[in-house]
Amino acid sequence: MPKRLHVGVNGYYLKQLTYAKRDGSTVNGSKARVLGIGPGAVWHFSRNDHFFINLYVETLAQYQPEGLRLNLRYTHHF
Repeated sequence: MPKRLHVGVNGYYLKQLTYAKRDGSTVNGSKARVLGIGPGAVWHFSRNDHFFINLYVETLAQYQPEGLRLNLRYTHHF
């Protein structure tokens, strides 16, 4: 698997299950939700080193902003 590139489509869905609280009181109408979908890739440098990049276009948002989200992640397995 070393030095291989994999490209694909990624996505996530977030739905807040409980209302947010402010100063110990529940804030009605504060359950967030969002759907993000977009391209992604992972580059395997070696058997133990991997670099992930994902770009999500967020939509169907409620109680949070929509937009682009870029995630970069490096993983090393010990």
